[in-house]
Amino acid sequence: MSICEDYPCCGHTDGLGCDWVSPNEVVPCDICIEARASSPYHSKAEGCKTQRAKAREAVPVGANCFTCDDNEADTMSDDQPICFSCESEIEAYNRSMQEQYDDLWSRR
Repeated sequence: MSICEDYPCCGHTDGLGCDWVSPNEVVPCDICIEARASSPYHSKAEGCKTQRAKAREAVPVGANCFTCDDNEADTMSDDQPICFSCESEIEAYNRSMQEQYDDLWSRR
């Protein structure tokens, strides 16, 4: 039986290729080239400046936030216009869920 080089972290022993990435490893952004020129080691976790700029430019004129419908949209999220306050609430919720998942997974 062949064991993956990342075992036991990745959790599989089938000997096939593994795309497991350590949470401590900085995964370079694969979205842009522009931001890499000024910030070559920015990671997916930190977000990409180029991607954020394109999302702000893509907002239709006069579009309202799709979640609260009260504020004018500032950026696009999953092809939906959204204001910065709703986006930050969603990101905070996602971080909270990820922390709970990570905590649960680390107990196994």
